[in-house]
Amino acid sequence: MKSEFLVAIRNIADLLIACDLDSEARWFQERELALGKLQPSSREFQKILKELEHILAGMGSFTDLRLHPKKGSGLTEREAAKRQWDLAQRLGELIQGVRKTKSRVSISKRKGDGS
Repeated sequence: MKSEFLVAIRNIADLLIACDLDSEARWFQERELALGKLQPSSREFQKILKELEHILAGMGSFTDLRLHPKKGSGLTEREAAKRQWDLAQRLGELIQGVRKTKSRVSISKRKGDGS
């Protein structure tokens, strides 16, 4: 699951670079690097997931950006917008999956405590 996060984040950064949004791409690259060093169960990993979740949608978010691909990127604005949506949706699904898994683990631990 962790590798899927890293790929999704890297794909977002690559899309942003293709659209000449290097500083926004760097923000995602920094999170990718940090997540790569952390265990999914750590508080810091969970904190970064929350940051990513907040940056996905809403005013000023990743999905709010108007993407204009650089010449030579091989992308049209329409393709970039579709990829933007698909990547945001994929990363959101991954975050929700981790949250569900974490909830199930917490419930299992609580049930095990009373046995």
